Amino acid sequence: MMEEAKGRFASSEEFDKFFASQDSKMREFRESLRRQIAIRKLHDMEVRAQVVVSPQEIEDYYKNRKSEFAEEESIKVLSITIKKNEEAVEKGIIDEEGRAKAGAARERVLQGENFENLAKEVSEDANAKQGGEVGWMKRGTMLPAIEEVLFQMKIGGISGVLETSMGYHIFKVADKKTSRVPPLEEVRNKIRIHLFQEEAKTRFEDWMNQLKNRAYISIR
Repeated sequence: MMEEAKGRFASSEEFDKFFASQDSKMREFRESLRRQIAIRKLHDMEVRAQVVVSPQEIEDYYKNRKSEFAEEESIKVLSITIKKNEEAVEKGIIDEEGRAKAGAARERVLQGENFENLAKEVSEDANAKQGGEVGWMKRGTMLPAIEEVLFQMKIGGISGVLETSMGYHIFKVADKKTSRVPPLEEVRNKIRIHLFQEEAKTRFEDWMNQLKNRAYISIR
């Protein structure tokens, strides 16, 4: 734990320097760590060691709560965005120059240029530095008109130039996940950890109540 504490400083020298002129503070700090270790060991012995999660409990939890593990259909999306000029945004009109620039970018992709590299070069949105990576998107998280197009595309597909109120966009579908319920073996450990934590919490509360009931408190 002392080594972990040192890791919070820029260097071991900084740690030593911080405590060099404060012997009493170092003693207090070490004593604080001792108490933490003692409490942790006591907790492990009286609480965690008493908790057992059986395979049957895991199977029953999964059987009764399958819907909790359901994965929705989702797509991994990359984008290139060309923003409309201020006038086009304010008046809701077409920005011919912006649309042409987006069209030229799409042609470069179709001619074989790397989408991520091109996004870094020409895209004008917050994802440009990450090669246009938007990430995994579920249904209902995008504009309906764009969502309708993208969820029909195949992996690796490049969209046409899609217009929004703010600009022109080209999308690439990098990957797709269909809706499904993962089998028990995929989520077994996740369920085990959850049940263990819940049981440990209950065990801890019971243990604390027992200690309080046994405690003698003198009021004068």
